[in-house]
Amino acid sequence: MGLFAKLVPIFWALLLSKTQQLTTDELMWSTQPLSEARLRDTGGQTGWMDVSNTSVTVNLPNELNIMIAYHLSARAMKPFQPGADFIRDYYKNPLDFLQCRLVVDDVPYRQSSTFAAPSTQWEQYIAGLTGHLVIPLGTGLHNVKLQWKKTGNTLTSWSNLPNSNDGFTSGRSIVITAQQMQLWYVYGNDDVVLQSWSTSAWKAIPDTFLSFELPEDSTLRIQYSMTAHADQVNASTFIGGLEEVSARVVVDGMAYREGSSSFALTTKTAVVGILGNELYLYMAAGSHMIQLE
Repeated sequence: MGLFAKLVPIFWALLLSKTQQLTTDELMWSTQPLSEARLRDTGGQTGWMDVSNTSVTVNLPNELNIMIAYHLSARAMKPFQPGADFIRDYYKNPLDFLQCRLVVDDVPYRQSSTFAAPSTQWEQYIAGLTGHLVIPLGTGLHNVKLQWKKTGNTLTSWSNLPNSNDGFTSGRSIVITAQQMQLWYVYGNDDVVLQSWSTSAWKAIPDTFLSFELPEDSTLRIQYSMTAHADQVNASTFIGGLEEVSARVVVDGMAYREGSSSFALTTKTAVVGILGNELYLYMAAGSHMIQLE
């Protein structure tokens, strides 16, 4: 790790799943709207708003654990100001940022949230926001929708433009699956601080430990997601070390490079980063342990 003073994960999740074959009732739903969605400035804070045309209605044949994933590519816009940039505005004004969350049957879920903040010198900034949620739902109809919230008064808007350029540079989606044969997961909602002066060794992230029992040899999909924010950034220099933080999955005491992810700062601004990846492993029947570091 580099010279991060603090690392504060706002949310993290560790998911394991073994998928079963679909029955006559297909238990997968999705939406990928092509319409534009825009969140404009209304005096510094908008409150939570539904993302336009980004909701899914599911009909469950019985009580099931469902896994929800979303992705949204957001573009930040601010008025043109000669000589100004996001970096200087960061110190003059409250930090502008965009939050996203999932709402299921009109109930918002904090563990699905993520956020982004601009940090470049340009009048536009583009970020990808991704989140997950696992929740048990009963038989019948349920509604899942994506919401976003704008905070700050420097930016004029955040937008999602699926048809921009040649149509392959932006988009948003919700994907819901309920055909997991077996599913284990853990969430953490408490802030965690990783201090740069403690040590550069790998450290276990609290509340991200899973122990489980496999009844038979199986191929598992391991997923994790974590939003990270550097509280303080030292002045950059041409000879200074790279400001970087990484995450990895440790299975039964063995770390896997294939499931790692990294995030590095390229400016003096405390920009937000998302650490997340997935790993497929063939595992023998018996007891197993997984830890996120």
